[in-house]
Amino acid sequence: GKVTATTVQFDTTIDLKAMSQYDEAGLIFSSVDDLDISAETATIFQITRESYSKVFTGLTYNTKYYYTTYLKKGMFYLYGDKKEFTTPDVLLELSAGSITATSAQITGIVEGLSESDKSLIEVGMFYSSESGKVEKGEGTKLTASEIPSDNAVSFDLSELTYGTKYYYCSYVKQGNG
Repeated sequence: GKVTATTVQFDTTIDLKAMSQYDEAGLIFSSVDDLDISAETATIFQITRESYSKVFTGLTYNTKYYYTTYLKKGMFYLYGDKKEFTTPDVLLELSAGSITATSAQITGIVEGLSESDKSLIEVGMFYSSESGKVEKGEGTKLTASEIPSDNAVSFDLSELTYGTKYYYCSYVKQGNG
């Protein structure tokens, strides 16, 4: 299948004739290494056709996920080999562009996002004249209003104080986290 920062696509093909002796076949995946059919953290998907493709959304970037197949006969489950994948990390590398006495332009490229991920991820920066603040998510916060198709973002800092040293760092946020 295909893995992005927030989605995974599973492509499955099963032999329906061989499967006729079982009541159910499916796929289980989770970010927790507990792939039991009754695990609260597991996402379960029943496979009912010979060839099937399913996209799961809402995954967290830079996270390891585990998955396996299962077969059910009566009250018993048979599990396949456990496998894993990791969603890519999302990075925003920033660099200072044009700088004047009272303004600066900070630019960057967002890495690790597909087009479908862009609506789920917020990127931006913090800046401050005080050392150590921006790394804690303090200072002035600027957020990219959108991530364009070339993944290039730009932030305009204005009303800066002449002769003052400024610090900046990027942030990447998913959901309310």
